[in-house]
Amino acid sequence: MKTCGRIIEKINRTHHSISIRTEKMDISFDAGQFFKVYSNDEFRCLSASCSPRRNYVEFTKKITESRFSSWLQSLKIGDKITIEGPYGRFVMVEDEKILFIAGGIGITPIFSMIEDAFLTSSKKDFVLFYGNKSSEDIVFYNELNSFSQSLKLKLFIFTEDANQQFYHGVITAERISALLPDAVERTAFVCGPPSMVESMSEQIKKYNISRNIKTEKLIGY
Repeated sequence: MKTCGRIIEKINRTHHSISIRTEKMDISFDAGQFFKVYSNDEFRCLSASCSPRRNYVEFTKKITESRFSSWLQSLKIGDKITIEGPYGRFVMVEDEKILFIAGGIGITPIFSMIEDAFLTSSKKDFVLFYGNKSSEDIVFYNELNSFSQSLKLKLFIFTEDANQQFYHGVITAERISALLPDAVERTAFVCGPPSMVESMSEQIKKYNISRNIKTEKLIGY
C-alpha cells in the first residue's frame, strides 16, 4: 500500500550521504525492513534507517549522480513523498548472539535493528563489523558509539585508508575469525553492495564462521 508523508527533517550524514525524515504516517514495520520510495518518475528500495519506535520514518542514501539522488537532495521541509511497503525478511531473530557485517551504506537496516535494540534495552550480545572506503564515509559513527555504552555492542570499524582510529583494510572471514573467536556461535547479518554480500557469504560458509546467515543486497544506488 502506498502512503504519503511530509518531510520533517534532512540530515547530511557525511559528505556524500543524506538522511530524510518523514512524519510517521499510518504504517508499521520491523527493524531491518525496506520500502519503495517514489520520486517523480521512478523509485528506489531504501531500508528504514531508524527504529520503528521512533515518531518518524528515516531513510538514508548514498548520494550518487543518479536522477533519484538529485531528486532526494532537492526535497525541502514540508514536501511530500510517497512510499510503499514494508518489504523484506532481513529482521532480527530470537538468537541471543548476533554478528552484523555491513559494507558502506549497507549499515542502514543494521542500524535500524541496533537502534531498536537500544530503545528496548535488549540484552542480546551484538558485534558489528563495519567497512568503509574512508573514515569520512562512516555513517552513524557517533550514534553507534553512544549505543555501545548501553548495549552489549562491540564495534570493529574498518577503513581502506590508513587511520589509527580504525582497523585498516577490508573485512574478511579470516579477520573476523581472528578478532571474534565466538563468531561460529552467532547468527550473521550481512548487508552491502551485491559483490560484497556474495563474497562475504561465500567466505563465511567456506570457513564456517557463523552457524546461520541472513543477507540483504543493496541494488540500484
